[in-house]
Amino acid sequence: MREELARRGISMSERDPTDEARARRNAGERPFDAVVCDVRGYAILTLDPDGTISSWNDGAAQIYGYERDEALGRPFSALSSGGSPGGELYRAALERAAESGQFEGEALARRNDGSHRWTHVVLTALRNDSGALCGFVMVAQDVSEHKKHEERLQRQRDKLETLDGVHHLIEEIIQALTSPMTRGELEEAVCERLTETPFYANAWVGNPSTEDGRLVPHGRTEDEAFHRMLVRTDSDAAEREGRDDAIGVDAGSVADTRGIDEHPLVPDRVKRAARDRGYESGIALPLVHGETSYGVLVVHSTRSDAFNEHERTALETLAKTMSFAIYALKQERLLLADEVVELELRTAERAAFFATLAVHSGGRSRLDGIVPGPEGTRLQFVTVDGASPERVRRVIETQDSVDTYRMVDRGGERCRFEARVKPTDFINRVIDAGMAVRTAVAESGESRVVIESAPDDGLDQLIAIIQNDYPEWTLARKRIVDRPARSTDQLTQLLSEQLTEKQLTALRTAYFAGYYDFPRKSTAQEIAADLDITGSTLFQHLQAAERKLVGQFLDPP
Repeated sequence: MREELARRGISMSERDPTDEARARRNAGERPFDAVVCDVRGYAILTLDPDGTISSWNDGAAQIYGYERDEALGRPFSALSSGGSPGGELYRAALERAAESGQFEGEALARRNDGSHRWTHVVLTALRNDSGALCGFVMVAQDVSEHKKHEERLQRQRDKLETLDGVHHLIEEIIQALTSPMTRGELEEAVCERLTETPFYANAWVGNPSTEDGRLVPHGRTEDEAFHRMLVRTDSDAAEREGRDDAIGVDAGSVADTRGIDEHPLVPDRVKRAARDRGYESGIALPLVHGETSYGVLVVHSTRSDAFNEHERTALETLAKTMSFAIYALKQERLLLADEVVELELRTAERAAFFATLAVHSGGRSRLDGIVPGPEGTRLQFVTVDGASPERVRRVIETQDSVDTYRMVDRGGERCRFEARVKPTDFINRVIDAGMAVRTAVAESGESRVVIESAPDDGLDQLIAIIQNDYPEWTLARKRIVDRPARSTDQLTQLLSEQLTEKQLTALRTAYFAGYYDFPRKSTAQEIAADLDITGSTLFQHLQAAERKLVGQFLDPP
């Protein structure tokens, strides 16, 4: 290296001019060229003014993969990565170093084997005593691992920023769902808000077609053909038919497809269609409340890494909130309707829990009330006449649909009890669908249920559920019934607006469980256990509900 610099007319001045110091260095230190040549981890080399490599050390061989005799005489551009941004940086480095005296930056280097490494380069211009450019000295360090680490950190930061943005978005949408709106407005608001952000390219809600299981978008859409192609809920049927024009997912379960263009389960036709629109990933989120489906929310993104675990959890929360909001809207429509559709269903089979009791006990069973329970269950309060309590108890204990039960009242051939019944029970499915059960009686081998629904509010869906899942029930009558204005209806509406859901649930449970009877049929501790809350919490809910209820009668208008 020293000789190479001397050849260019550049002298290396000594800081200590004394002969004694010079002799000490010569005796105890290795020659400068040998030290530079053996340095590893750093590439140290010199270049002619035109960029030709004129010296090369072991560190350069380690980083670039060229031995000394292979590198000497090669142009500086041999170390660049061709047409990449790093290569452009290498080619501009000589000019910048010549102009300003030094260049420093990161460049993508091409090794002898064709692989690439990121390097941190310091390129210094060399000039003789007259100021003429004699060449360059370059020192480079392999920073590929550091670069990868920085890129990983940046990806993590980007993901966190995206996830934070998604969470804020979901929170805003959920908050907006508390505003009064119709179901169509609710679905439109959710989809529009999702696609107003850079996170999602498209969102829509659909229901499975009864013909082929494809999702049919609600309302008008400019790309219905593509939407129907993307999701098919009957995946087994699609496989049997050998269809290759839709993604199969199981109804009721979340399905995400990341990297659509490379996903092995995505048909080629769907890949081409998604590629044309720039969609890289998609997710199908079922809108389910209890055992009732209200459709599927489908969201597409141009991000190939969209819908990771955290993002998926946030969207699942949105779908659950949407489902409950749709259910609440149906309940509100039914409560405020001036006329309702009344369905009378009959069966001679054991098609519901209350019906099974009558068949096996030989008595008459009547459903008195229903209260929501934990994890989608419901507390059903049933009175059985004409059968001993012991016989009814034995029947209940054989029912898989019952999680827990307890006797509320008994006397002779009559008893009343509450049972926590699983979501799959027929009565629970009706309630989950947003309908109201007005009458449910079973005796003499026949069960009869009268259901009320707001006009045109998912009746076709309910009837389809009954026909598919509960074919033993027969529709005996369907009629439109005027609902006369009654003070009790007005009070019910008023209470539903003023009482929280927990207060109303506690009040209903206490009433049906005989808490207000004399003597009491159930204790506060038993009711609190039914609702999985503490006794003090139950008293707080009951006191608040009772105060509001009494206030409707005693407070002046």
